Amino acid sequence: MEESTRHHEAGGSTELAAVWLEKYVVHLQEKPGETPTAVDHMLLCESVLNAVEDRYEVTLSRGTDGTGEAITTFAPGPPLVYVNEMLLNRKMASFGSLEELDRAFPPGPYTFVATDAVGTHALTVDLGGSTGRSEIPAVPTIDLLQDGVRVAGQVDPGKPLRIEWDPFVSSDSATGSETVWFAQNAIFLLIDNCRGEMVYSSGVVPPVAALTQESTGITLPAGTFEPGLDFTVFLSFISFRDTASAVRSDGSSLEGASVNSIAVELPFTTGGEAAPGRARPPRPVRANYRWPGPHPANDVPIPWPVDDSGLHIAELPLGFVAEQVLAGVHR
Repeated sequence: MEESTRHHEAGGSTELAAVWLEKYVVHLQEKPGETPTAVDHMLLCESVLNAVEDRYEVTLSRGTDGTGEAITTFAPGPPLVYVNEMLLNRKMASFGSLEELDRAFPPGPYTFVATDAVGTHALTVDLGGSTGRSEIPAVPTIDLLQDGVRVAGQVDPGKPLRIEWDPFVSSDSATGSETVWFAQNAIFLLIDNCRGEMVYSSGVVPPVAALTQESTGITLPAGTFEPGLDFTVFLSFISFRDTASAVRSDGSSLEGASVNSIAVELPFTTGGEAAPGRARPPRPVRANYRWPGPHPANDVPIPWPVDDSGLHIAELPLGFVAEQVLAGVHR
């Protein structure tokens, strides 16, 4: 059993699990088979927590030694995001184009200095990877199929739904050591409904992952989607750029990664009548991981905007840990 799991089972490691830096371009696709349109260009900065009660402080700065210009800091408290079995303290900076994003946060080294219950550690990752440039994956088009035919109107909730997309294409096929947390490109698929509830998650990192970077589709069984509701497919391609890792005094590891990514959101509606007490709300509520909509361009990352459906700390068990995702990468 890995060290961090032993600490948790003993009753309460308060260590951070990981830190994350991402250039992220979000697209909207109005109908199956149509070309997506870019709607936001973001820098995402994240601290991945092992537990809600974690006590920590993280500073992200430019450069390699942690003493450069500070970009943002993380500290305990809401809002938090729960997605792909990970509990995240997430911040974002939004821009109108990739060129604007690159000017504000160019490829190069960035350093996280993280302090938690087991000390202070610095992790440096390069946002441009070994090539020193942004490598945003090609944008896929999503298709929805039932009975082998593209869905032209509503999805029949009584039938399986096939979701397909173009292959993951990146001009730079970076690879990393198999011993690190995030060693290769990845695809993940999330679906939520208009009540702010997650309906499906593929997971993002093995062993908790249903998709690989070679996947081009998945079939979800009949009954996955309730009748009479609206849903949003959220497909993300993640291009690995760099990783870093620090072994702490208790034997656990703090992981870091930088990635360049795209996401495509595709809405659809199911036919039939909603079940009693399960009607569409007066306005759609997005799951807390979902793109929050365009924000004014900001050079300083702001906390991720969480909808009315946002994570309520009291609803998460205090024993939640990120080892489900990190398990298996340090054997």
